[in-house]
Amino acid sequence: MKQQNELRFIYRHFIMCSAIGGLLVLSAGCVDVTYRNVSHDKRYSTDYIVGGKYQLQQTLVIRKIDDHLDLCPPGKNSDLSKIADEQHQPYSNFVGLLPSGTLLVISKIELEKRFLSGNYVWVLGRILEGPFNGKVVNLTFISKQVRQTNVWAYLPYLDTNMLRYASEP
Repeated sequence: MKQQNELRFIYRHFIMCSAIGGLLVLSAGCVDVTYRNVSHDKRYSTDYIVGGKYQLQQTLVIRKIDDHLDLCPPGKNSDLSKIADEQHQPYSNFVGLLPSGTLLVISKIELEKRFLSGNYVWVLGRILEGPFNGKVVNLTFISKQVRQTNVWAYLPYLDTNMLRYASEP
């Protein structure tokens, strides 16, 4: 009987510690997010140049995700007029279309570290002309992603189908 009580105590203690540990890990993933400017950190070097100007090679879609704007490709065989009609749909994240030839300047390269989901490197740029002049957009989703094991992150590299380098800072 004494041995059975000891086993119950150990079992309950194990379950309670496991539950508390699991909750701590989950809450750390939800809360523990840090951001750091890595524009001049050689470990996160990419072919984007902070201060450099880039020109769009095709019309791209601007979408609002959370509290920031992302540049996204329209998709294969997409009709841009149908994409533009999305703005009239409820809960649409469509903001607008950025025409080919628009100039952007790279403002910062930022590292986002998340405990559970890992590291992300974001390339942020400012639109220099047109109706979205001055808006900051994320260029990561129109970039090629290259895995770097020394920093455990995918680094964005210039995709010449989307952007071309226009001039130095």
